[in-house]
Amino acid sequence: MASNYEFMLPVRPDQLQAIGMVACEWSYLESIIEAAIWNLAYMVDEETGMAITTHLGMPQRLDMLLTLFHKRFGEGPDYDALRKHCGHIRHQLSAKRGGIIHRRWVEGDQASPMQFIVSARGKLEHSKEGRPVSHIRRIASEIAEQSAQLRALFGGLVPESPWLP
Repeated sequence: MASNYEFMLPVRPDQLQAIGMVACEWSYLESIIEAAIWNLAYMVDEETGMAITTHLGMPQRLDMLLTLFHKRFGEGPDYDALRKHCGHIRHQLSAKRGGIIHRRWVEGDQASPMQFIVSARGKLEHSKEGRPVSHIRRIASEIAEQSAQLRALFGGLVPESPWLP
């Protein structure tokens, strides 16, 4: 059955590749945060760490990370920097990532691929918007930059290998 699969959604290959970049960069960011949590909690057993953090959402991971970092290192410039990074992830990057990963792709005018955006927070609103590849790739790049900044801040708290665990 899998050999007969044909991708039929209105997304161009370059858009699909960029969407995959966002998903993969986000997964990598999550793995950096998880590895830092495990090490801040003095977890020697990686499987125990995975059991604790795997099914947490990003807000819970960020809260846990900040709490454990503060417990280990207290107040100071590194804690302030981590708070800033966590706020950026929580309030900007998460929304950008969700806007790429969770919206539906539909056919727009002249059969162009577009995202269907729906909001139902007290009032139903919906629209279609184009998402150029450059926009999607820019979000992947922002997530990658955040990962690099966290790795630099954490120093030895996360493994040296760029591919965790």
